[in-house]
Amino acid sequence: MVADAGRRGRSLGGERGRVVPVVDARLRFGMPVRAYDERTCLIVVQVDEHMVALVVDRVNDVAEIPDSMIEPPPRSRSKTSHYISGMGKVKDTVKILLNLPEVLSDPALTVQEEGLV
Repeated sequence: MVADAGRRGRSLGGERGRVVPVVDARLRFGMPVRAYDERTCLIVVQVDEHMVALVVDRVNDVAEIPDSMIEPPPRSRSKTSHYISGMGKVKDTVKILLNLPEVLSDPALTVQEEGLV
């Protein structure tokens, strides 16, 4: 499920008695390593039958977006456009919705190996 998780993740963690891979979103997208702080969060997601914990810099809000407020992603020929599943409207803002199966399984994403635990 998580392509080459050893190079893209940090470690394995436990979630309700299950061992799940922990994937640092910064590493997954080839961003520089950043020290964890009090705002760093783990987001546990389930894609198909697989659970994965994503390490993110911070979570500002959690919202349920009704289907009626989600639009298809803008048409683009960008190499990364398939990572976006839609655009969600929340109040006066637009949220980019990630296509998690694509993000978590795409072996084309590369990361820096230094700083891995």
